[in-house]
Amino acid sequence: MRNSVIVVSPANIATGGTEVLQQLCFQMNKLGGNAFMYYTEPFENSVVSEHFAEYHNPRLLELQDVEGNSIIVPETWMDCILNVRHARLFIWWLSVDNYYGSGRLQVNLAHKLFYSLKDRRNQRIFMRCDHLVQSEYARNYLLEEKGVSADQIRRLSDYLNRAFLEQPSDGGQKRENLILYNPRKDAEISQLLRDEITEYQWVALQGFRPDEMRSVMQRSKVYVDFGNHPGKDRIPREAAICGCCVITGMRGAAANDKDVPIDRKYKFQNPAGEKENIHALIREYMDRYETRRMDFENYRTVIRSEEKHFTDDIKRIFFTD
Repeated sequence: MRNSVIVVSPANIATGGTEVLQQLCFQMNKLGGNAFMYYTEPFENSVVSEHFAEYHNPRLLELQDVEGNSIIVPETWMDCILNVRHARLFIWWLSVDNYYGSGRLQVNLAHKLFYSLKDRRNQRIFMRCDHLVQSEYARNYLLEEKGVSADQIRRLSDYLNRAFLEQPSDGGQKRENLILYNPRKDAEISQLLRDEITEYQWVALQGFRPDEMRSVMQRSKVYVDFGNHPGKDRIPREAAICGCCVITGMRGAAANDKDVPIDRKYKFQNPAGEKENIHALIREYMDRYETRRMDFENYRTVIRSEEKHFTDDIKRIFFTD
């Protein structure tokens, strides 16, 4: 493969989603490809240039819409490819819920109508693109709700930053009776549980640098996440690989056992109505941590294998087609 692969990314936000776009470009070049980043905003002095400098990815200042090139765009940036006529197009579904046409976003009526019209326009793009899915949730969404055929869909997941994978799960720290949660997701349920479960300290995962996030996970025992899982979320995987026991709801990708492969008894359909059961489970985790943490070894094995699966997928999609 010597034609160019162009990975489209915003430059003004540093998230798990924008990091995986960097990882794709990086791994493709490492495998001998010819991949570039194309940013939708100025790159110099951007948060992406600051947070993901480790990848050293080359970049282009314009999309090269020529025969033989491939352009990969995340599902939230389809507007970039409306006028592409010659390059091969890929939509990479890093989430479902964050796509404005999914109907999962909490928006007012005017925005809902606007997004619905854009989604109808995008249907024409869907049929002439290949679709890459980061999650089983995304695959099912395309098949069941968008009418995309199975032969248009290819799996291309992601992997955690090596800073999480290369250290011991405890980082040499002693475990504390801490419960971690993401305050940006389902704050109402989190508040109900925090009101119910008061004997342990709750820690909101916000405002942490990556090394601080890893450190607090390495000394905590439990991570809970009852919010939406728009794709195969990173924070539950980061918590698990750092040794935390994980409890989730069953929204989005958390509902299936491929994207969040933990025992069903650790997933709750109605967290607000099952507070007592969740409380009992957290007590079990705290009191018998060394035993209960082993229930998540399969999940950790899956997480450790993700980079290899990612590079295998890249080879299959871009080097053999």
